[in-house]
Amino acid sequence: MYSVIFKRAACLTLTPLALLLGWHESGTAASHREAPLIAQDPSADITDVYAFRNWNNPDNVVFIMNVIPAQEPGSGPNYFNFDDDVRYEIHLDTNQNGIAEDIVYQFQFDTEIRPPFGNLPLAYAGVDGVAGLPPGISALAGDGSQGLGLRQRYSVTEIRNGRQRRNLGTGPMYVLPSNIGPRSMPDYEQLAEQGLFDLNNGGRIFAGQRDETFYIDLGATFDTFNFRAPPILDPLQDSNDQDNPFGNDMLSGFNVNSIAIEVPISELTTDPNAQIGVYASTSRRRIRTLLNDGSSRSIGSFVQVARMANPLVNELIIGLGQKDRWNASAPQNEQRFLDFYLNPRLASLLNLAFDTNFPTSGRTDLVAALLQYPGQNPNVCSSNNRCSDLLRLDLGIEPTQPEMQQRLGVLAGDMAGFPNGRRPNDDVTDIVLRVVAGGLLSPVPNLGDGVNFNIGAPGSNLTTNGIFTVFPFLPTPHDGRNRQHIDCDEAGANPCPLQPLPDPDPDPDPDPDPDPDPDPDPGDDPPLASGIDACGPYLQPNSNVIDARIICFGYLQDLSGDIDFGIELTDPANSASGDLNATPPTTLTVADEPLSFLAAASAGAQFDKFYIVSEAAANARPPERAGFSAQIFGPFLFGSLDNALSYTLSASQVSQLRTWQDASSFGGVVFLFLPPETDIFTSTFESFSGVRIASTP
Repeated sequence: MYSVIFKRAACLTLTPLALLLGWHESGTAASHREAPLIAQDPSADITDVYAFRNWNNPDNVVFIMNVIPAQEPGSGPNYFNFDDDVRYEIHLDTNQNGIAEDIVYQFQFDTEIRPPFGNLPLAYAGVDGVAGLPPGISALAGDGSQGLGLRQRYSVTEIRNGRQRRNLGTGPMYVLPSNIGPRSMPDYEQLAEQGLFDLNNGGRIFAGQRDETFYIDLGATFDTFNFRAPPILDPLQDSNDQDNPFGNDMLSGFNVNSIAIEVPISELTTDPNAQIGVYASTSRRRIRTLLNDGSSRSIGSFVQVARMANPLVNELIIGLGQKDRWNASAPQNEQRFLDFYLNPRLASLLNLAFDTNFPTSGRTDLVAALLQYPGQNPNVCSSNNRCSDLLRLDLGIEPTQPEMQQRLGVLAGDMAGFPNGRRPNDDVTDIVLRVVAGGLLSPVPNLGDGVNFNIGAPGSNLTTNGIFTVFPFLPTPHDGRNRQHIDCDEAGANPCPLQPLPDPDPDPDPDPDPDPDPDPDPGDDPPLASGIDACGPYLQPNSNVIDARIICFGYLQDLSGDIDFGIELTDPANSASGDLNATPPTTLTVADEPLSFLAAASAGAQFDKFYIVSEAAANARPPERAGFSAQIFGPFLFGSLDNALSYTLSASQVSQLRTWQDASSFGGVVFLFLPPETDIFTSTFESFSGVRIASTP
């Protein structure tokens, strides 16, 4: 790491590259290794920033900055520490002028190596009851702290208007060390309570390791949106904040280092309904010199190397070639990057990947949502109407209790959530995707990565959806010995989405019948096949189909005596049936709607193939969703088979496709897995490669 930092310092002072990157400016970077330079400096890499009113004490506001992303808990022997050479800061704009220097909280760390560990290879050690070894670590100072070979202290300074400085500490403050394991730290939660310190402004502070609370299918998202199912959630999935429908929380089992400060609102403003702006930054001294004895020396003024306010801005909005320049600019200079907001490249990428038509230009809605306070003119960025990347918090909105919080925040009617500040549980991935897709302009699909909550958070004081309910509001970190990264199909996780079934006939008969009967006599129609072997190539192994009807290359006369193409449905609630070539059943239960959609889509003659997930996958879901998750391959939503993705249906999308068409030209394959109470009347099938209709147990 030293060589990387040294090279950065050289760029700052000696090379023309500094001018190109903009390192002469007062600026910073953002979350989870999102820019080339900050990815090489994890101690200064800000992963997330939170700002919210304390739901346990609404008179106080909480600010959190996380650094050192994706910590593998078992990374001994030194684990993860704040950097003494980095200045960590939280900046506040309390007068809404877009310049967040009205109040700054500055955090500085100091590391000590304690005897006798200067001669030992471990940073931490402790075993209760073993002679010659220190006892298990149960304290940050005094008796029980003997096993802390490396210990960090810190200070917190309040700076008002760039001039008035105040030390907020009331005594020595110690960093909570990494959770290395249950032998060395037998009661980590009790140890963590000792890491809470009162401040002389009526607030309190914590610094130390916490669970990585940001949840996202990181690998799928940045593998060119290679989501594990179509990135659209059905209403049940979208309203479920305690289950990950199909994505893997790639950050489960990882930790971060957190600085959390709680401050009385009265310390910030006299207006209880004020709106404030927040961002966090890290800074290093301009020049660092490496010495021959292995130490280093830093001199010169501090230069910001990271900043963050709104989540995912630098990751998903700013272009790759500008990320480091963005990091080096002050938030109030965001107009220099205005083009990325007005013409979001992410929306263009989504359109290319999924054949959608999200707006890609003139996006003043993004400017208003991310860069301005309510009431500002989104068409202008100037010194009198600043556009600043700040996380804005309305102090007049009451906080929501943890059990009532909605992961989609304001989009779900929970006005105390993002983008009104940000709480640890807010699903900023799904929110940002929908906002970039134009969700503030008109309704958009329920975009999401399939990860709805922080799975596997350890410790106590947790809600069912992983919210840590007490200060510092981030869960206990995973310990280095027993940590687990939870993927789909593992204990407590969602089932893995099924992969597409293989082409049933990859090597067609090279010598087909040269003279097929172009107009067979109806009396010679092939008989209906029954049993699970009738369409063998299409059958999912071990599917345990119950009461299956399988139809291949045939047709039936429907109950009215008409010869039609399509599938005729009966609604169990009123026994009314409807022909897909005419009008769908007048009354459809919610459970029937996905079936109606599939049948209608197959009748539309615009798909190549359809697949519905097997009973095994359906039964692994909650009972109210069993049988209704669909994987569709075709051009309906995504344009072509090249972009084919699994897709879970919603009732609103069903209603958009009730234009029935003749299915005689349809040549696809349909697998329908239906709930057992669904009654099906099978009408005519013609020119179908194969149809399978089955009931789930």
